[in-house]
Amino acid sequence: MEFPDGFPEHLRAPVDAAIAQAEIDLSAQKKNFGRRFESHWHGILLVWAKTIFFAFARQCCQAGHEGIWDGTRIRIESEKYLTAVAHAAYIRIVPLKHRNSPLEISLDEISRAVKEGDEWREFQSSVKGIAEGRADLVRAQPKAIAETPPPSIPLSEKMDRAAALLHVSHDTMALRIRIGRTTYFAVKRGGGRPTSRMKVEAFVTSVLQKMRTNPN
Repeated sequence: MEFPDGFPEHLRAPVDAAIAQAEIDLSAQKKNFGRRFESHWHGILLVWAKTIFFAFARQCCQAGHEGIWDGTRIRIESEKYLTAVAHAAYIRIVPLKHRNSPLEISLDEISRAVKEGDEWREFQSSVKGIAEGRADLVRAQPKAIAETPPPSIPLSEKMDRAAALLHVSHDTMALRIRIGRTTYFAVKRGGGRPTSRMKVEAFVTSVLQKMRTNPN
């Protein structure tokens, strides 16, 4: 399976590792089952597909937390990738004699099976959180632009002030802003992507403004 255009390079390694592990496990199962593999391939296929797809899904969500992809992009690309995984699973695992037979499994059935269970629900919950966080950012931007504190105050200092006013750690701040810890501290050091910096700026500005207008 190929990565979609624009998929961050630094998020690819865990997916590649999952694909390699799935192939290692598949080879071992074929060897262990021998001729009996044709009686167990349904379950093996599902494990293979889930291992690869959810590794990709987790990295999609990480791209969302880092402000690289939004919820819509994650949803579209994950559906495309699931289709590719289902097709690869069919080719790699379904025995030839079961194709075009009553025991055959369709690509749609593979996709539906992957979407059953806690892993899929957790993935959808993560996508929902990313989408809601982006919506909050869009709503906060006009106010943040109008009420931005004087430019002489560095963003890092604003982050310190906001954390102190909220009585929380910077780790908790990252969770509240819905970005990864690594991204948060990169922004605090003066780095990070523009979208991540905007997200942090909007949040801390909102906190500082709220405390100025309602100190209690």
